[in-house]
Amino acid sequence: MKIVPVAIASALAGALVVVACSDDSPGDADAAVCDCPAAEPPITTGRIHVATDTNTIAPNAGDNALAQCQTNEVLLSGGCEITLDNSAGKMVLVQSYPYTVVGATTPQGWYCTWRNDAGSGPADVRAIATCLAPAQ
Repeated sequence: MKIVPVAIASALAGALVVVACSDDSPGDADAAVCDCPAAEPPITTGRIHVATDTNTIAPNAGDNALAQCQTNEVLLSGGCEITLDNSAGKMVLVQSYPYTVVGATTPQGWYCTWRNDAGSGPADVRAIATCLAPAQ
């Protein structure tokens, strides 16, 4: 018989949510009537910026690529890719992570470290950072 009190409590909680969120509620929680900070403007394609950095990794060597956002942009995501592989498929992605400049509190770019284990050809690699520019 414990089901009946739980069902009644659930029904009352549901009714409370409906009343509180309806248009006829006594105190609407609306940004227009509260002392709330302004909302972020819509994200449009013009605010998205893709930064890249390319590098050539010699055979039997390692190196990196660092794609950085512009000043005041926010890093959204990033990645690493091989753009031209003459290494006979012997490229190793050693590290891939958001990069934070010393003294900064948030990442500003994407860092990739590669190793070319081939004894013959080089490979071209790229770091990619997807950034959000501030609203105008």
